[in-house]
This record gives sequence, structure tokens and C-alpha cells, in this order.
Amino acid sequence: AQVAIVGGADSKLSIFQVDGKENRKIQTIAVENFPIFSAELNVPEDEIIIGSMFPTFVMYNMDVGKITRTSQVRNTKLFTVSPDGKLMVLVGTFGHVHVLSIKSKGLLQTLKSESESIEAVTFSSDGEMLFTHSSDGVVYVWNMKTFKCMFKFQDEGCTQGTTIHISSNTKYLATGSHTGVVNLYETSSLLSMPSNSTKFCLPQPKPIKAIPNITTTCTAVKFNENSELLAMASNYAEGSVKLFHTRSLSVLANFPNPAKPLGIPYSLDFSPNSGYFSVGNHHGVAHLFR
Repeated sequence: AQVAIVGGADSKLSIFQVDGKENRKIQTIAVENFPIFSAELNVPEDEIIIGSMFPTFVMYNMDVGKITRTSQVRNTKLFTVSPDGKLMVLVGTFGHVHVLSIKSKGLLQTLKSESESIEAVTFSSDGEMLFTHSSDGVVYVWNMKTFKCMFKFQDEGCTQGTTIHISSNTKYLATGSHTGVVNLYETSSLLSMPSNSTKFCLPQPKPIKAIPNITTTCTAVKFNENSELLAMASNYAEGSVKLFHTRSLSVLANFPNPAKPLGIPYSLDFSPNSGYFSVGNHHGVAHLFR
């Protein structure tokens, strides 16, 4: 069965069975004194990883219903899990990104950028590359076998990066900025760039499209499974969610429906087969679309 996880500042995480009709709540997990800022379903390990403002991860094993806490180097608000479920990447301070083992929960490596802070991270679908966006608008591409920076580039027109996502077929990379503009790049053109850049002389590749439809700081970008849709949102404005069609390079005019307010969007995601799209808002409501 398809499940959806929904968490919030009340320290509760709910699991729903998604059928498009009743979408019945299966279970609610209460994590004491742990406002939920982020949560990710680690499918290979059948567990949910939950992050907060504390230097602690909460792991919930869905097989046995067990909650464990794991201490870390800093707050766990911003993290992601590799596609194979073996690695976890946690954004640290001073431009550092910590790579952890899911199995041992131990630190494997720290990736050190030249930026003041890293604002967002995303894995390629094979887990071999990690893309990070930074406070100075520089995108770093890391080799996750060697833990070395392969190359970096300046995101066009961006002085402060906020979010980033790579499509599952690795064809597209989307970057968001504090101005709200989302840049769409073809990953193949990025990977063919020379790697001998310096801090003061960075490549500045051209995006295939600069999308200006989010008019406040862009806080989320997400591709669907077949990479035809890119969802974009800002939690600085009511109803600030857009869907972009990558084939026609245009924003869908019929979404969202102005007659059905979404609230302020704090999270968004597609289901694995793109049959569903969900937007979570500031009222603790997760809107589900088919």
C-alpha cells in the first residue's frame, strides 16, 4: 500500500494509507519534545528518519514500531538520505556537510565548501553525486565515492541560494533563490564543464529556463518521477505554489485553483509514480491532489 507521512511542530508524525478516496490514518507517532522540521521515508531500511532543531535524529522502525534517538553534531533540520538508504547527509555550519552511515549512525566524512553556509542538498538518482546550493549562490557537485568536489558553478543571477533538486533521470537540475527565480539546467551541460575553476573565477552556465513565477523567496523545488513536472513553492506567501512543465517550458495556468486556498506552503512532494501530489501548509493540513 502507498503511505504518506505528515509531521509538524506538535511533535507528532502521522502515517496515512493513500488510496485517493478515504486516505485513512494508520498511525500517529508522538515524539516527546521534538518539533518536526523534516522527515524522510528510508524505504530500503523500512524506517522513517525525523529531524528537528536539536542535535538529535529520531529513527522510527516501521517493522517493529521502535523509536530510537541518535545524537549528532548539530541541529537536524536539514538532511537527506541517499537513494540506496545507506548514507545520510546533514547540513552543518560554516559551509560544511556531514556524511553519516545510516547503519552505524556514525560520521563518515565532512564535505567542506568555500561558502559561508550550505542551504540545500540533493542526491543524483544513482547516489554517486551530491549537489549542494549555498548562501552565495554557488552550486557544488560532490563525488560521493571519493567525497571530493568535482566542480562548482555560479547559479545565474543568484546571490543567495535557497533550494535545489535534481530529477530522477538526472536530466534536469532546478535551483531556487531568495528572489524567487528558479533556474532550470540541463545536467549534461553542467557535467561537461571544465573543473579547473577558482573561488574568484567560476563558470556561469546558462539555464535553459529562468522561471520568475514565484515572487517571494523560493523555499522548495521538486521534480516528479518522470521529470515532466517541477513543483515550486515559497513559504513567504499564501498559495505560492506553481507547477512547471519541462517539455513545453511553461507554468501550468490551472494550478493552483484560486477558489481553493492552499494556505502558506511549507512542504511539497510527489508520490513515487507521480499519481499524487501533496502540499503541506502552515495550518497543519496536507492537501492531496491526483
